[in-house]
Amino acid sequence: MAISGGHSQPADKALPELDGGLFAALGTFGQQIYINAKERLVVVLNSTWPKPIDGQSLAETEVFLGALTATLRERQSVRSESPR
Repeated sequence: MAISGGHSQPADKALPELDGGLFAALGTFGQQIYINAKERLVVVLNSTWPKPIDGQSLAETEVFLGALTATLRERQSVRSESPR
């Protein structure tokens, strides 16, 4: 679940590049756990946002998670294409 403008929405809607399958626990001041079973990815963030729920910081976190997932997918693709 992601907070956007004070409203919650499913995390897969906030992070469409993750293709669903995302579970998230969002605490105050940026404490977060993201689990994406499909990508075999777990991210734990121990943050100190300026406010308990900060839309700007959440948006930056979503960009970070999307970029992280895309990079891991790219590296996995390269590994699977490499001759062994």
